[in-house]
Amino acid sequence: MLHRPDYSCAEEAQTVRKARSLVLCAVLAAGCTGGSFALRPSYEEARDGFVHRVRCNAACDLSKTAEEERLRALDALVRSHGTCPHGYAIRNREALGTTYASPPNLIVYEGRCVIRRG
Repeated sequence: MLHRPDYSCAEEAQTVRKARSLVLCAVLAAGCTGGSFALRPSYEEARDGFVHRVRCNAACDLSKTAEEERLRALDALVRSHGTCPHGYAIRNREALGTTYASPPNLIVYEGRCVIRRG
């Protein structure tokens, strides 16, 4: 015969709180895995420039050749949108992975338009 300990109300409430916390953590973690940038378009106009996200199928190639290719594609994209008619400067470039330890699979460029003064 198995002995089953009797739980007090406090112990039962603590078990329920732990279960709820576990479910909440699982839901929050699922919301953070790769979906945060997936819902955004790859190119967005900002107040004084743009934000461009390049998603790589695997780890992004960070070589000079690959970076030059991405910058040529970005230039064509900025021109096709007409965002910065007088040119632009890359303000920030970040290579991001799903975690700090993983290789980057997303590169985010933030650009600022050049303003021509009269």
